[in-house]
Amino acid sequence: MSAAEGPLVVGVDSSTQSTKVLVVDAATGRVVASGQAAHTVSGGAGRE
Repeated sequence: MSAAEGPLVVGVDSSTQSTKVLVVDAATGRVVASGQAAHTVSGGAGRE
């Protein structure tokens, strides 16, 4: 992975089933990194 040319922008989308993250170099628009993790609901159907 090469160094970013400009500041990095992080976008986070958190929903009831997963969280997704995207890191973009603001100078070039290049996606630097991304990730996703599923959520599991524990007792109470998430209403604790």
